[in-house]
Amino acid sequence: MLALVAGIYGIIWMASEGELYRAVIMAFLITSLATGYLIQRYLAARTLSVRGWILALAGLGALFGASVALLTLVFMAVKTGLHNHGLEFTQDQVSWVIRQIPLWGVAGLIGGLGLGLVTANLAKND
Repeated sequence: MLALVAGIYGIIWMASEGELYRAVIMAFLITSLATGYLIQRYLAARTLSVRGWILALAGLGALFGASVALLTLVFMAVKTGLHNHGLEFTQDQVSWVIRQIPLWGVAGLIGGLGLGLVTANLAKND
């Protein structure tokens, strides 16, 4: 379902003018797909200790957050190349996204840690 949403949004994203929030949404969708794949591929068939589970989700969260920012930069470059009528994004916007990489990485780490703690507690109560 998420792949379908990302595909439809990608078509809309390519046709529209470059706006920063659209590039961030596109990066978020693609990173969500990649993270879901990684979880399914490497964690679905494994039995992890509670500590391992929490650390795995915290690490994936940090990777997720930083990847959204990095992929946003890639999509900003792609968008500028697609429309070929000058820059789509200002230098301030590019600088802002670069400054967000550590912040979004830490936010992802905290989110992954929280998700790991909540799901570990739910599994323990079942």
